Amino acid sequence: MTTYFIRHQKPWLVAQRLFDERRIAIFFDEAPWEDVFDQDAGLPNPRYFTDEYLLGTTRGQVQTYKSALRYINTIRTEGGYIFAEYGGGFIGAANGLGCVLGTIAPGATVENVDGISPVTLQMHPDTTRVISYADFPVLLAIRPQRGTLCVPSRTYGPIARHFLENFPVTPSPDLMHPRMVEQMCVEYLRKIGLRNGEDEWKLDYESIRPGRTMCTIDIAGRLINGTSLFAQVKNAPLEVEVAEQFTNFVPQDAKGVLFSRFDGDIAERTENIMDVSVDHVFECFLGLRRTMIADLIGAPNLL
Repeated sequence: MTTYFIRHQKPWLVAQRLFDERRIAIFFDEAPWEDVFDQDAGLPNPRYFTDEYLLGTTRGQVQTYKSALRYINTIRTEGGYIFAEYGGGFIGAANGLGCVLGTIAPGATVENVDGISPVTLQMHPDTTRVISYADFPVLLAIRPQRGTLCVPSRTYGPIARHFLENFPVTPSPDLMHPRMVEQMCVEYLRKIGLRNGEDEWKLDYESIRPGRTMCTIDIAGRLINGTSLFAQVKNAPLEVEVAEQFTNFVPQDAKGVLFSRFDGDIAERTENIMDVSVDHVFECFLGLRRTMIADLIGAPNLL
């Protein structure tokens, strides 16, 4: 099933009731919502996919309404993993901001809840979990910044789904936001270095911090021995063209590190460029700095 993110930016009483009943809903103020769903057919009324029924609204609103209805109908038909926020994310959080993760079974019924919304779907009560972003910061990192009802990217959807299917969370690089993987690799260079703990081959400082938008490198700095260092981080198998671009970028008198997902731990690509497995880095931190992994992915069972 697909993972969906939904944000309920409604008054507190409305959001609280939706949270209490573990429902998701769509709202469109001033829209003529009579008979929006044909309950006998279980389908949205076709007139809601035309522009004419929303005279006076903007074209952007019309497209938003159509998109939300299509998503609701797909969830109703096929089921889905749900990543939901209520009242700006504060309702239901055990400690500040948070969300609800749950599932909706295929063949669910769209229900009209009086005083709330004519278009709601209820999550299965046995599957929902209230999660605080303070405990699981990766979920705060992957939540879409915009959009009322949408499908997170192919990278982020599986992360939210994993929190439903595996709890307590099973530690894995697959649960890390790309920026978190980059930060873990920086700490690896700083704490372990390029030659298994030899101080002179550890990172002294960064000249470019992770998170900048650069296609060729993610990390730049200098080793304690004075050598310039460049690194590229991919939480996936390395593409040939990415490796070639990186190799062409790194000067011969500098060191380059390609972090990616491959079988093995460390391999020498050329005299000045090496491959390091993200899984190897992850396992090193599970042994040396479990608290960092616990904080990055939200796995209190590691502490």
